[in-house]
Amino acid sequence: MKIPKSDVPAGTKHETVAENILFRLYLARQALNDGRHAADDPLPFGRMKALTSLDDAAEWTTLALLQALNRPPKRNAALSEHLDVLVAKKPELGSHRTPLERLRRLRDRVKHDGVVPSQEDARQASVEVESFMRAAVRSALDQELDGLSPAALLPASVARIRLISAGSALERGDYNQTIVDAAVAFAVASHGLTDDLSPFYRGVTPSRDLIRRLFREIGRAAEQSAS
Repeated sequence: MKIPKSDVPAGTKHETVAENILFRLYLARQALNDGRHAADDPLPFGRMKALTSLDDAAEWTTLALLQALNRPPKRNAALSEHLDVLVAKKPELGSHRTPLERLRRLRDRVKHDGVVPSQEDARQASVEVESFMRAAVRSALDQELDGLSPAALLPASVARIRLISAGSALERGDYNQTIVDAAVAFAVASHGLTDDLSPFYRGVTPSRDLIRRLFREIGRAAEQSAS
């Protein structure tokens, strides 16, 4: 089967991350995305949300990776204590400690005092948290942050790689690539489906144009049934 090329996340690995760790890291990715978008919000509420979301992203990443490294985090421990353990295990992450502790202080001022952070502080925190998360995931799991999604729980296959790529494309707003990758994942995972749908596709090697044509026909059928 010929599979069209795609922007598969660099460094995507086939090793499976434990479900309870992967789900928390995926939530951390979502919090990071929320924080990045809110950091550019000109309204004060957006910047306040940015700091709380980014702090959540950093803490969830830290706690999940400690478990992955067989260093179960203590309940109710301060973030600084968790970072102590993480940096002791992975010294190369030591440079990220000061920015994360600064973010926690800024978040506390937002949470407890209602202080509105500057846009510069919000944007700087966004860059620092993303840098930490990428470095920490790479160091602790030998994986790339962009490859961590529920799709990573699927068995190693071209379909899994394409589905992960589709999620990454969706996050960066590349909707055309999202559709192509999701369609190819669908075609690969259900390679016999095209034979059952129509004699036209029987024995035809899936390609980018074929996938688009198939999905257009499915879309037209859905529109007709809804009208």
